Amino acid sequence: PLTRTAPSAPDRPQSLLRDIADGLRWTWRQRFLRVLLVTAAGFGLVFSALTFTAIVAARQSGATPADVGLMMAISGVGGLLGALAAPRLQRRSPTSVVLAMFWVAAAAIPAMAVRPTAWTIGPLLAAAFFLAPAANAILYTYQMTITPDHLQGRVLSSLALIGGAVAPVGPLASGLVLEHWGVRAALLAIASVMGLVALGATWSRTVRHLPPLDRARAVG
Repeated sequence: PLTRTAPSAPDRPQSLLRDIADGLRWTWRQRFLRVLLVTAAGFGLVFSALTFTAIVAARQSGATPADVGLMMAISGVGGLLGALAAPRLQRRSPTSVVLAMFWVAAAAIPAMAVRPTAWTIGPLLAAAFFLAPAANAILYTYQMTITPDHLQGRVLSSLALIGGAVAPVGPLASGLVLEHWGVRAALLAIASVMGLVALGATWSRTVRHLPPLDRARAVG
């Protein structure tokens, strides 16, 4: 009987690149996934910049390394509580949960600029992270529902690729603003980007008309 040989080593990178390109093309052709790709990239850009800026702001305000660690722990509590509340939140309007995540973050970040200390930033980060688990679960439920089984890996890889590509840009841009204009300017710049992401999500008809999760396929 004929046996199938594994592809040679030189062919594997080409096959991987082809798979990634196929996933990106298919993702971009789907209206909902296109919105998810853009908003997820924007959200990732904001929070990579925000984490870096929050640490710098805390240190400049006189916080010790232990204080900074406690600040980040407080922010993590927000995500943990959000994960515990996610099952109940998912039973609410998907649109409300997703848009609230964007707008709570858009409001919390400029509030940090009023008094950029560890004890102010920690609770505000916790508030910004609280709705993220529920919103992410909602969005990825839609993604998994509308994506054919044979494309699941490629679509997830394309989303991760874009998110990973923009993540290093946040700290770099924030560092430049910090160097020239200081902590408050950096926080307000990050808040402006978050506001644009929130506005884009709000103006998107796809996000405004998300169906209930039991009819998730209708989003495609």
